[in-house]
Amino acid sequence: MARSVTAVITRENLSDKVPMYTVPAKNTAEIHMIYILATAGNANADLYWYDSHAGVEYPLAHAKSLQSTNGEYLLLKDLQIDLQENDILRIQNSDTSSTITYIVTMELKPSLATQFHS
Repeated sequence: MARSVTAVITRENLSDKVPMYTVPAKNTAEIHMIYILATAGNANADLYWYDSHAGVEYPLAHAKSLQSTNGEYLLLKDLQIDLQENDILRIQNSDTSSTITYIVTMELKPSLATQFHS
């Protein structure tokens, strides 16, 4: 049984890369929408996917020089990006004088598992 999940985080005046959401064990997640909004300052905003099984990080979205005064945002919708259990979404602002809000909607489903009985 699938359920819709929305992960939201607002980063104020910080430029270090941090986790936003970790797919729970025994679940998969399918990302449908990514929305990145500047509410203060002018900064680049980056969203990454860390594939925990391969040990590799991939860039998912890059919003260049979002300006809050112009109400700028990045909206990616109708997506189908599949994540596995323990995969991590990470975010990073480009400077320490901005506020960026990251919103990701996804569908969370239990992983299919094979059970063996003797």
